[in-house]
Amino acid sequence: MAAGRLDGGGGTAESMVLVLMVGVALLAPLICRVAGAVLLVPLRPLLPRDGTTAVRNLLRRNARLAATVTPLVVSVSLTGTLLCVPPVTSEGAERLERSG
Repeated sequence: MAAGRLDGGGGTAESMVLVLMVGVALLAPLICRVAGAVLLVPLRPLLPRDGTTAVRNLLRRNARLAATVTPLVVSVSLTGTLLCVPPVTSEGAERLERSG
């Protein structure tokens, strides 16, 4: 893994993911409110009483949804980064070694 960072650009993916995770964590209530307004509005015609209740509940208590969504987003993005970045950087280091 350290050999992949000899070219100077190996750590940028991890840094970008960390910045995006912090951004999602800070903006989670706003993101959940917008997602609730966009995604749950079509439920009103399909389920008139339950759909309206779900939309009202989500729009009023979006901090609870944000508190649930944020750890999921952080864990999925961190797992994806830890699983995908090392093979890509090692492959890049091998290509650099073969061409140089």
